[in-house]
This record gives sequence, C-alpha cells and structure tokens, in this order.
Amino acid sequence: MLTQIVIPDITYNLLINEIIKYSVCTDPNLSLLESLKNLTKEDLQDKRQAMKEMGISVGERIIGFIVKEHVWTKEPNSLMRFICKELWMYLFGRYIGRLQANNKGVYIMYDYKFHWFQGLDLSESIDRENFEKFCSLALSWVCGVLKGAFKGLGKESSIEAGVEENNSCRFTITLKLG
Repeated sequence: MLTQIVIPDITYNLLINEIIKYSVCTDPNLSLLESLKNLTKEDLQDKRQAMKEMGISVGERIIGFIVKEHVWTKEPNSLMRFICKELWMYLFGRYIGRLQANNKGVYIMYDYKFHWFQGLDLSESIDRENFEKFCSLALSWVCGVLKGAFKGLGKESSIEAGVEENNSCRFTITLKLG
C-alpha cells in the first residue's frame, strides 16, 4: 500500500503561490501582483512553459511512485480513471469531480473544488486580468503534471486547462490513440 503524506491545503496553496512568485518575480522588491501586472504576453507564455516543464518533471516522478502499487493497463479509459482517482487523490486529496469522454481520445476532467484560487496571498486586491494570469500559471503546472504522468505511463498527450465559475477548472486531455 502506498503511504501518502497528507499536506494541509493551506501548505499546498502557499507552496504553489511561492513557485509562481519565484518564476514570475524578476525583481525581489516587487510583489507577485506587481510582477503579474508587468508581464507581457510573451513573458507570460515563457513563464507558463517553464511552469509546465516543472510540472512534467514532477508528474513523471509522482506516477513512478503511484504505479508501483497498482496494476494498470494502457487502455485509455482505464488510464483516465486511474488519473482521475489515484493521481488526483495523491495531488489534491480527493477524486476529480467529473470525467467526460468521446470516441476520439478526448477527455474532459472537471474539478469543482480547485482551491488554489481561493484566498490568494497577493497582499493587494487583484483584478480579473491578473487573476487570470495567476490561474494560467498554476494550471500550466497542473497540465505539466498530467502530461508527465501520461508520459510515465507510456502515453502521448496534449492538455489544456481553463477556469470555470466558482473556482472550478476544466482540463481537456487528448490522448494519442494506438
């Protein structure tokens, strides 16, 4: 049985905030909010790519720990159920909210309780544009973790994410069939 270390939500929230702050803040005298405001579209894209790459590395390592304890198959639907249950439980302490699929290798995962966006420690009020920048950085990391997990399971994937209402998130995953 895989022993899972339970990390309180607040610790996880603070950790992801610090990772984003570290990747975004080029001037230590600026707050995260000030740094977000100064990001150009090109800079934001570069930072999102860096967050995704960090996530891929983490995802490959995490899946290596998890699969040691589970029998799994490369069948896409089984892999998706594994990701929605085991990986999500490992990362967030709960199962994904909902999973939708089509016959073409496209899956949509909904997380209705994505708490990273609640109570952002930005010390200032944040406007919608900068909130979206922050969310895109956090979700880039999660997309990377998912991509790394699929890579560790031997599947090529393409993953996109978006913020829904009430701190919900949607992850669209396309698995290469065959």
